[in-house]
Amino acid sequence: MSNTKKETEKKAEDSRFKSEKSGKKFEKAFKGATGGNPYPTDFAKGDDCPKDLLDAAISVGAVKK
Repeated sequence: MSNTKKETEKKAEDSRFKSEKSGKKFEKAFKGATGGNPYPTDFAKGDDCPKDLLDAAISVGAVKK
């Protein structure tokens, strides 16, 4: 496999684990798996909340509506 093909596959793989920001900030610590990543990430108070975690974060009071 060429280096260019490896680099392209690496970039595609990395982009699967990125998610869009919701524009909301966490009001308290929160742990959740985002962007297709199977492992949860720890988020601290003041971190940006990813869109795919927004509903869950609101439901537990980690983000205000």
